[in-house]
Amino acid sequence: MESASKVKPCADDAKSSGDDIHNGVERALNFYSVLAIFVAVFGGLLFGLDIGTASITSMNHFREEMGIPIQVSGHADSSAVVKQVSMFPIVFHITTLCGAPFAGQISDRYGRKPVMLAAAILFCIGALWQVFAGMISQSFGWTSILLGRVVGGFGNGFILTIMPVYASELAPTKYRGMTITSFQLFITIGIFVMTLINYYIEDYKWGWRLGFGVQAIPCAIVILMTLFFLPESPRYLVQQDRDDEAIAAIRHLSKGSPDEDKVARNELLRIQEEVAAVKAHGNGSWGELLQGTNFASLLCGIMVSFSQQVTGINWFMNYATQLFSALGFAPFTFDLLLKLLNMVSTILAIFLVERAGRKSMIVFGTLAILGVYLAMFIIIEATGVDVTVSTPDSLEKAVQTFFVAMIFVYQFLFAVTWGPLGFILPAEIFPTRVRGKGMSIAIASNMVGNICFGDFGYQNLNAATSMSLTMVVVVLANVMFVLVTALFLVPETKSVVLEDIPIVFGFCPKGDAAAGLGTMRQFAMRNGKQAKSVLACKSIDPQIEIAAKRSARNAQV
Repeated sequence: MESASKVKPCADDAKSSGDDIHNGVERALNFYSVLAIFVAVFGGLLFGLDIGTASITSMNHFREEMGIPIQVSGHADSSAVVKQVSMFPIVFHITTLCGAPFAGQISDRYGRKPVMLAAAILFCIGALWQVFAGMISQSFGWTSILLGRVVGGFGNGFILTIMPVYASELAPTKYRGMTITSFQLFITIGIFVMTLINYYIEDYKWGWRLGFGVQAIPCAIVILMTLFFLPESPRYLVQQDRDDEAIAAIRHLSKGSPDEDKVARNELLRIQEEVAAVKAHGNGSWGELLQGTNFASLLCGIMVSFSQQVTGINWFMNYATQLFSALGFAPFTFDLLLKLLNMVSTILAIFLVERAGRKSMIVFGTLAILGVYLAMFIIIEATGVDVTVSTPDSLEKAVQTFFVAMIFVYQFLFAVTWGPLGFILPAEIFPTRVRGKGMSIAIASNMVGNICFGDFGYQNLNAATSMSLTMVVVVLANVMFVLVTALFLVPETKSVVLEDIPIVFGFCPKGDAAAGLGTMRQFAMRNGKQAKSVLACKSIDPQIEIAAKRSARNAQV
């Protein structure tokens, strides 16, 4: 194995090989890298399984044991029941919100692997806690369920913060988008698997306990794989001055690539170049996220993560069974079909994300989702039908059927756009030294949006007022947050290596044209111009802008 001094380039080498470093051949996927990435995206399965458990709260046997009134088909739950049931996802997401910042800080200091291991252990404990809820004291059953949600929620905060980051750091550049989309795919697989299990266990008295227990199986797989097979992130190792270990890990990940030794050395040189640049300013801190280019990345990460929830995804994921039941449709059957569509559509997104680009998908996805909600609002207002109360009226049934169809259209649009992009963008836009901290804040923002809009806001507003007013709020929220974010805060990052992401976001408060840095207004206008190109069906190549900025910087030296 080469020593650290041998793998670090001298100034002359860096100058002569600069083009090779930034434009050389990328490593290909091999068994070792696929295995490591698979375990990382497997964390999405854990989150998906938990999302799927939300429909357990609609099961009659679960409600009987927890003292919750059973829902009558064709009628919505009372406001009191909605508030009680909404605590099931809210408690989980609040503790996810609390766990995320710790995950980022621990991973930046001790590495990605220890956090992944802790995540799986906590998630497993939380799942088993819920399995045994109410067995000793039925009066304590609901409280015990919520305590299990607390423990599992902390583990989920670790999962969502670190596993997408780890996957993005190990994936070759051209597969990075597909890799993190796979994380979202595994979330949808987990949701579908749990929904399928719920469909078959619904009528069994202890079936709901089996649903919670299934979550422990993938936890055990993640624990074993993390302990015995996974490498540490090469970027983290270089940041800790463990270059020997970093080059060894990269060589394992590069085996089978054409000219694998050169590919491995070039990747190490790129990582060293980025880490050396950021280390010149001292150790990464929380406050550093507010400085320079990092602030633009932070703003993008926060708003993308938050806006993903504003679209309403977890309103349908958490409460689909209650919504379908209120609309007069078989709740568990239609919930299963919705989750199946979600999973299949996400598979399509894997092939689109590196072809269509992030900007195109997020702009068109946002406009299409807005169109769906506007159609739902117009039909409800034009007919005056209360879709949550079933009667023999044919017009009412037609409107309810249209409403259900629009839920399925929305699910498809979300799954191919905002679903994967809500994880891809935050995982790839932060510099190495603050990537864990930045991702943790993005996940915290996601959980805030989840609690405000998915767990509590839309469902409770609908229960307290009407579906018509709820649709007005949904449309306004999507315009204020989702559309503004898609148009003005998200730049194209397709095919950009992680080390060049700061160039794409180039920002400082007063601007610095010579250094390729613009003001926030210029950053927003540049992204708006990209959105205009997307709407005109013109391609966006971020490499042109990167090359121009790098040339300008070199000319200043």
